[in-house]
Amino acid sequence: AGVAHEINNPLGIILGYTQLMLKENSGFEEDLKTIEKHVKNCKEVVSDLLSFSRKGTKETGPVEVHKVVDGVVKFLSNHTDFRKVDIRLDLPEDQNFIVQGHAQELTQVMINLMINACHAIEETDGGQIEVSTRKVGDGQAGDDAVEIAVKDNGSGIRKQHLSRIFDPFFTTKPVGRGTGLGLSVGYGIIRRHGGDIMARNREDRGAAFIIRLPLKTDAADLIS
Repeated sequence: AGVAHEINNPLGIILGYTQLMLKENSGFEEDLKTIEKHVKNCKEVVSDLLSFSRKGTKETGPVEVHKVVDGVVKFLSNHTDFRKVDIRLDLPEDQNFIVQGHAQELTQVMINLMINACHAIEETDGGQIEVSTRKVGDGQAGDDAVEIAVKDNGSGIRKQHLSRIFDPFFTTKPVGRGTGLGLSVGYGIIRRHGGDIMARNREDRGAAFIIRLPLKTDAADLIS
C-alpha cells in the first residue's frame, strides 16, 4: 500500500496541473488530453492493485441488494459511455434481499460488471444491459440466496476465455483499456462474502455474469 501511495501522489499532482492547463486554452489541448487520459489509466492500475491486495478485514453489516443496484445504475446513467445504452432493471418490488457484507465492495463489483457490459456492446446497434435479481434455494434455513444477473447483448465471451475470465491480469481489452484485475478483484470480493460469481454466454446473444450471495435469515429484523 505504501508503494502504491508513493506512485499515486505524484500522479495526482500531474493530473491536477494537466487539468488546470486544459482550462487555459494553451493551444496544446490535444497533447494535454492525451496526458490526462494516460495518467488516469495509471491511477486506475494503482487502484486495482490496491483492491487486489486488500484482505477484506473490515466489519460487515446488513446490505440491501436493491439499494446497491439502484445506486450503481443512477451513478452510471450520467456517464458518457452509458448515455446510449438501454439499461433494463428487473427487481421484484415485493422482495427485500439483504445480505451480510460491505455495501461499498458490492457496489465496486456491480460497477465493474456494468462497465464491462457497456464495453461489450460498444459496436452493437441497440445495445442493452439487463440487471435482474431473484431468490434461489429450497427454502431451508441458511440455504436461500439472492441471484444478481448482469446481461448484455454484445458479442459474448470466446469459449477459450471463459475458463480464465476471473484470472488476475487476464484481459481481452486493448492496451490501456483495462488492467485485467477488475473481474479478479470482484471474484475475491464475492467469495469473501460467502458467495459465488460465474460467467456464461447467453443462448441468443451476449454474455451474462451471475452473482449468488447467501441471504440473511434474520433480514426482517434488520431493516425496518
